Amino acid sequence: MKQETLKSLEEQKKEYGVMGNTKIIGKDSLVEYLKNYRNGLKEYIVNISTQIQ
Repeated sequence: MKQETLKSLEEQKKEYGVMGNTKIIGKDSLVEYLKNYRNGLKEYIVNISTQIQ
């Protein structure tokens, strides 16, 4: 399993290596969106678990 993971990592490095140090444009808005999505899912799970009990 470890060897498969290392092989996959090497393949990804070959494919995306050029982009490795490229600055992500719109990173702040993406991070904010992901945080809001995470919090929304957490709230949804809490609501569902409350209804089940």
